[in-house]
Amino acid sequence: MTTRLTAHFALEELACTQHREIDNRPPPEVATTLRETAVSMETVRSLLGDRTISVSSGYRCPALNRAVGGARASAHLTGHAVDFNCFNLGPPIDVCRVLAASDLAFDQLIEEGAWVHISFDPRLRQQVLTKRPGGGYALGLTANSNPKDTPMKSLTHAAAVAALATGLTACAGMTGADRTEALKLGLQHIEGCDRTYTGGTGVGAALTFNIVCKARPMAPTPATLDPPA
Repeated sequence: MTTRLTAHFALEELACTQHREIDNRPPPEVATTLRETAVSMETVRSLLGDRTISVSSGYRCPALNRAVGGARASAHLTGHAVDFNCFNLGPPIDVCRVLAASDLAFDQLIEEGAWVHISFDPRLRQQVLTKRPGGGYALGLTANSNPKDTPMKSLTHAAAVAALATGLTACAGMTGADRTEALKLGLQHIEGCDRTYTGGTGVGAALTFNIVCKARPMAPTPATLDPPA
């Protein structure tokens, strides 16, 4: 029996797993969250031209999350995250470009290489990330990304430099890794630009930033990026 959450998403679909030996039925509180996640995924579907979305992972119980190597604080554990593809639109990078350029509210949007990860954690930090081939994550849509192919407005040189200066100033009271990560977060969501800027962090390193995705500057905070699921 299928439990329909919205027009195009079912509870069973958002709790699917190939690990049949694990009972991944969501508890009531997670089922409520999954209904909200399904509503958000309807918005995603609409933004992608009402094309079919193929979900590969949604809710994960702790046992399943361990089995697949998920992050300890994964948004999948609470029913806020979905891994998916939209094959009729194109590869994950193309899907991410469309969503990153929209007004969709999300916490994390990650181009994972073979799929898209999106989280609707209530923090809604609007983090846009790309999985690095060698491990870890980079800010922005960097893998196979051509800014000229992305439907975003360009940022002038002066505006990008001003944003970089603002981030440096805001991070002046921080030190070490906190400062570095806070500056990355502060520059994450200004509008798309096809130029790269390098700014000194004041901690003996020069960071190169691909100015990416969104006219929504985030206030720099002394926090590191949460490991995606």
